[in-house]
Amino acid sequence: MRTTIQHDKIKISVNAFGAELVSLVTLQDDTEMLWQADEKFWASQSPTLFPFVGRLENERYEYEGKAYHLYPIHQL
Repeated sequence: MRTTIQHDKIKISVNAFGAELVSLVTLQDDTEMLWQADEKFWASQSPTLFPFVGRLENERYEYEGKAYHLYPIHQL
């Protein structure tokens, strides 16, 4: 299921599973800014991974002097 919201300059659609951003349209010229899974080339979309793309050393990071632990990446 997708949810779409709109402001005066952009419209976005988000996949409910994983809150994946799947569409970003500029309303001034109706331009789609994200890949829309054209089967002729590649039938999938590429999710934006949050909060990190890639691995962390020892599955931890520091922010403003405080250490945080993350579970293994891409784990549901």
